[in-house]
Amino acid sequence: MKTRDLLALTGLAALWGASFLFMRVSTPYLGPFATIWVRVTVAALVLWIGFLAKKKKINLKGAWGKMLIVGAINAAIPFTLISAATLTLPASTASVINATTPLFAAIMAWLVLGEPLKWNHFLAFVFGVGGVVALLGWSPLPFTREVILAAMMSLGASACYGIGGVYVKKKLMGFGGEVLAFGQQAGAAMVLFPMIFIQPPATWSVPIGVWLAVVALGVFCTALAYLVYFSLIRRIGPTKTLSVTFMVPFFGVMWGAIFLHEALSVGTFLGFGLIFISLMLLSEGQVLGLKRKTRS
Repeated sequence: MKTRDLLALTGLAALWGASFLFMRVSTPYLGPFATIWVRVTVAALVLWIGFLAKKKKINLKGAWGKMLIVGAINAAIPFTLISAATLTLPASTASVINATTPLFAAIMAWLVLGEPLKWNHFLAFVFGVGGVVALLGWSPLPFTREVILAAMMSLGASACYGIGGVYVKKKLMGFGGEVLAFGQQAGAAMVLFPMIFIQPPATWSVPIGVWLAVVALGVFCTALAYLVYFSLIRRIGPTKTLSVTFMVPFFGVMWGAIFLHEALSVGTFLGFGLIFISLMLLSEGQVLGLKRKTRS
């Protein structure tokens, strides 16, 4: 992997890790629906401005229905679930649970695409579940109904990402990365728009720091992050790009500890370690270059 690709991958992990921090800051004031609606709307606007600056056309004629679907299952629903979870869970815990996404992606690929499940998939699932249990069982968090519900919401977000990835592979592979990124965020904004009236925030008059957090969430953790993500897929392929999953929890834990002073427990490190092993089993070490090449 070239130096620029490694730096881009690290930057992407840092951006996505920071998203948990920004949601933890903004959600208590704006609520999950308003926070995520602003996030995806800002991201869609930034991407649209990018197209205008490049004098490129966004050709989504006849595909808006699909963009609404992918916007819902790959952005609106999982973003909102994670946002709601951060009302109870520390940003560090939510980011580590989110690392189970590849497990759900493998399950959905088996159910929908017919890709086989191997022994390592089942073992990875066991370690992944063990990691989540360790996060909740050996942490300062009280083991209450609210905590369990928040963890389930985080896992539900991971499941949505798994479903979304399969849907993109089946229905949207004909679109370029920039167009898909814009369509997904615009679709998510349309899906969430009614919810800010059904369940609006108590007030839109919130501290400037909250607005800075939610705008940064849209500009950097969504618009910029997805551009980097799709660029990496084109340059180094999806398998190596998948290694970002290993680094996001590290940054999520680090940002939470530095900026929110979140306490790190034995469960944090044990859960992170078990989920890391789970992802290594799932990829058979390939994303870190540890898989042996077969002889021809």
